[in-house]
Amino acid sequence: MLKWRANNESWLRDSYCDALPSQQPRFSSELSWLQALGVKMFGQISVVQVAKDAGYDSLFLDLEHSAFTLDTAWQLCRVANMAGISPFARVPGETGNGYIQRVLDGDARGVIFPHSHTADDATAAVKMTKYPPLGIRSINPSLLEADDGTALPADEAARMLASQDAVCFIQIETEDALRNVDSIAAVPGVDVLMIGSMDLTIELGILANWEHPLYQKALRDVSAAASRHGKQWGISGLFGRPDLWRYATTELGARFIVGALDFGLFARAASANAKMLRSAVKPARDEASPASSQ
Repeated sequence: MLKWRANNESWLRDSYCDALPSQQPRFSSELSWLQALGVKMFGQISVVQVAKDAGYDSLFLDLEHSAFTLDTAWQLCRVANMAGISPFARVPGETGNGYIQRVLDGDARGVIFPHSHTADDATAAVKMTKYPPLGIRSINPSLLEADDGTALPADEAARMLASQDAVCFIQIETEDALRNVDSIAAVPGVDVLMIGSMDLTIELGILANWEHPLYQKALRDVSAAASRHGKQWGISGLFGRPDLWRYATTELGARFIVGALDFGLFARAASANAKMLRSAVKPARDEASPASSQ
């Protein structure tokens, strides 16, 4: 099973945890940052194989702006975990604990909370994402059942629970969130600050103006808050700008980038294919036209 954990030093991938919670787990730090494919259009599990073959490390499952059901999310998350890609789910705003519980029971490795404005919002998100004592997440009983139907021994149960630790993402996509980013980053249990670029620039009155000083300052402010409080940070909604991805990762320390949405990739590929097709058949169509036969 894959486990993603944010700590004060790096973003680490752990294929297993073979130590008790009181001991130091073994980690594999082969990846220093995650490149994610946003999924909101294709709910078939084949999208996981496409992402894997393309070289993505993670799926950003958009349950906020899609018609995906929980059943679809469960299937995508479980297949992604088996394929070695970490699935994270963005949930609708103001979602209750019951919905978050079901998303996590479906093997999402973390939850992305949109439209979080204050430290209180972030605290509520942590409570829904984390097990006690930090949160109120309920334990799925099937996780603690041995193959023979008996309960797992206490040490194995503790290890299993640790392996199910979920990552809590807080999206910084409003003026209030940007103003409160330092106090949000200070909340225990918040693992990742994620700039929601589209919504943030709408609020700032500079939609998709990535060179604008206000957006550039937002990148720096979120980076600084994450650094001060030992958290990670990332970016969504900033597509087709490798120059800014490079700046954010190499200069500002971003560790999670949503590179594209499946819808956008499909639309661009379809447009390019149609253009190529029209170009290929145009000579034949011209020859067959009535004007050419006169």
